[in-house]
Amino acid sequence: MRGTRFRPHRTGCIFLVAATVVSGCCRCDSWRHRLATNSVVELAFTSSTTPVKSTAEIPGYVLEELSKISGESPFRITDPGQPFNATDIKVSDYNRRLIFAIRSEDYFILCYDSTASEPSAIMFAIHPNEKVAEPIMVGKVQGSCDTPERLKDAYRSGKIVEYRPTFIDF
Repeated sequence: MRGTRFRPHRTGCIFLVAATVVSGCCRCDSWRHRLATNSVVELAFTSSTTPVKSTAEIPGYVLEELSKISGESPFRITDPGQPFNATDIKVSDYNRRLIFAIRSEDYFILCYDSTASEPSAIMFAIHPNEKVAEPIMVGKVQGSCDTPERLKDAYRSGKIVEYRPTFIDF
């Protein structure tokens, strides 16, 4: 049939849009979209942990998730006490400096300085055998987080401003 233009049915277009929206939502099912409940965060804080003394000890799958959260790949962080770019004056190749990190069998918690005025704290539920890290708390600490105990106190007193990484909304 020459001269006939193809016109998709409106229901087909609606179906395509709906499928795109649903697939976009399903892509995020592995994430804990709303940051975890207080009981999950408390469980992570009370689990038996070991200190992570250097950035070299941060598992690659945790660094990958940190890259997704920050929107920067690779996620560059230097060891405690090392120089980093705390302002717009470049002194290093790093934009962040680790304050502390701890890990347990099921959780990985870190706090770091960056160019922001307040330190960042991120907590993951980890699954080392599958090499998966799921963010359960992401936020800025109003005050000090130089130790796990101070981070826990800040959380319990409402001094962590939590936020959702925007990439999990799309």
